[in-house]
Amino acid sequence: MISIQIMRIRYPDIHIPQWKGSKLRGFFSNMDRDDPLLHQHLTAGKVAYQYPLIQYKVIRQHPMVVAAGDGIRHIYPHVLQNDFLYLDGFRYPCGRREIELGEEWLGESRGTLHYRFLSPWFGLNQENFTRYMDLNTPDAKNQLLSKILIGNILSMAKRFGITVGKRLIVLPHLLERRDRFKGETILSFYGGFEVNFRLPNYLALGKSVSRGYGTYIQIRNAGGSDS
Repeated sequence: MISIQIMRIRYPDIHIPQWKGSKLRGFFSNMDRDDPLLHQHLTAGKVAYQYPLIQYKVIRQHPMVVAAGDGIRHIYPHVLQNDFLYLDGFRYPCGRREIELGEEWLGESRGTLHYRFLSPWFGLNQENFTRYMDLNTPDAKNQLLSKILIGNILSMAKRFGITVGKRLIVLPHLLERRDRFKGETILSFYGGFEVNFRLPNYLALGKSVSRGYGTYIQIRNAGGSDS
């Protein structure tokens, strides 16, 4: 288990719908198009397929930027220099900024921890969507979702230099829902999951995490000691 520096910036005086998380990402990405940590793109428009260290979210209708590790020094100056957020053609006065900086743990835990998604989890790509829809029982679907969540967690751990030495056990507690994303209707999931692994709060798992989807928080200790 390692300690990771996490910064969370929340704008409590701004109220916007959740889908504008992508507009928040676009606003800060345009501050420096040469900085791939801001927008997850390399030169020539290529996508950087790494877990993003800067994530843009709308949580309970408030914009939030979450940065981890090296991402903090890349986003913090841009947060300070802007008195307005320009999102989808509208100008929002920033008002107060609630900035929280601290250390959080990432790594294996002795007990099982319970996390709840605050925004839809996009866990299915085109390939595993077809597999999921072909499954006939809830148990089979949960087994597939468990494997996908394990892969999401391993991708996050790899980004922070952690090699997971023991078997991860994930118990999903998820409900299906149809959501609109990039003009299309997709299958997303709400609810939460249990896992024997500690995750920093307000980071995200799955697809489109830089836009805030799959954001989670720990809600209770489901199995005793977690150290």
